[in-house]
Amino acid sequence: KFKDVDGKNRFCHTLNGSGTALARLYVALVETYQQADGSILVPEPLRDYVGVTEIR
Repeated sequence: KFKDVDGKNRFCHTLNGSGTALARLYVALVETYQQADGSILVPEPLRDYVGVTEIR
């Protein structure tokens, strides 16, 4: 987070995930939540952001 010119807390945004470890996050999700049929269960805390409960 950062404070804008008015002193309000704002969230920083990145372009294409630059500066973040998104690739490692995706690998961890697949390794942890992949099912026998190849689908991936989306963890409960991420479902509101992803919009689905399962990825096929």
